[in-house]
Amino acid sequence: MQAARSIPRAAQYTDALTTDILLLAALIAGEARGEPYDGQVAVACVARNRVNNPGWWGRTWREVILKPKQFSPFNVSDSANGWEGRDALVDLLGLVEPQHTYIAAGVYHRRISDNTNGATHFANLSLAQPGWADDLVMCARFGRHTFYKAEPPGEAI
Repeated sequence: MQAARSIPRAAQYTDALTTDILLLAALIAGEARGEPYDGQVAVACVARNRVNNPGWWGRTWREVILKPKQFSPFNVSDSANGWEGRDALVDLLGLVEPQHTYIAAGVYHRRISDNTNGATHFANLSLAQPGWADDLVMCARFGRHTFYKAEPPGEAI
């Protein structure tokens, strides 16, 4: 009987890296498909800004992107996305275009700068007026999305 072969450390890293970039590309496809390039970059930067400030929404790319009720394309029970009861990730991966993957890899590897000024939230205000936005500062707007971040302590007016 042969001993079980372990996966080399580099292969484990590559698999995790590939998964993170594919999840980020799927997020871009789901949230910003049809938006201008800068808007797609901004959506990816929101995920990166959350990863860079671990906390309630997660510590890893996977945790941040798949956190329930954070990014609507992954909310399978949300009938607004038309995917109720379906495997949202499989559907999203089918929508990923080369530009989404390019942006995801660039944002992940920090080759694309944050164009949101540190945003950790965004919303399409033509679809909803989220109450949480009242407690945040608007810091960018691209296409149909408005981007927000928490106000630094001591800067309230």
